[in-house]
Amino acid sequence: GSTGDIGDARLERYLNRKDVQRKLGVCKRFKSCSDVGDFSMDEITPTETLLPDLLDAEIRVLLYDGDQDYICNWIGYEHVANEMAWPGRDAFLRAPRYEYEGADGISVGLLRSIRWKEKGMFGFFQVYRAGHLVPTEQPEAALLMINDFIDGIMGPVPFTTTVESGNNSPEL
Repeated sequence: GSTGDIGDARLERYLNRKDVQRKLGVCKRFKSCSDVGDFSMDEITPTETLLPDLLDAEIRVLLYDGDQDYICNWIGYEHVANEMAWPGRDAFLRAPRYEYEGADGISVGLLRSIRWKEKGMFGFFQVYRAGHLVPTEQPEAALLMINDFIDGIMGPVPFTTTVESGNNSPEL
């Protein structure tokens, strides 16, 4: 079976084995989800201030979240995607949302995406029946999403909308 889930006792036992700790070069006991690590450097940097520079450099960006994530919910991520200030914002808002189908033809989520300049891409993907850990809770949907993102086919055609720098009118 798989492991790696938050709070998984098997992972904790494995990481506390002496031979594993020796190989990893650690001497402290591993404890899953310690608040000490979570809050010791709790400096929140809004990512929407970093994303426009990445998009301008034609780096593909895909925001995704599970529709059942109560920690960082999809509504907040979609708000970031919709309100982020960048030259392609209007085209992104005009791009249609559509049901993203898995290999079996069943929708695995809702996607909106555009091509940006020549090689860039920006999209927001709401994954159905998943919480905070999309790859753990919907592994097939996550694999499809990642593979399609890498292959540049996040849309009903290779991309939903193309936007050239400085031109906010979409080309289909």
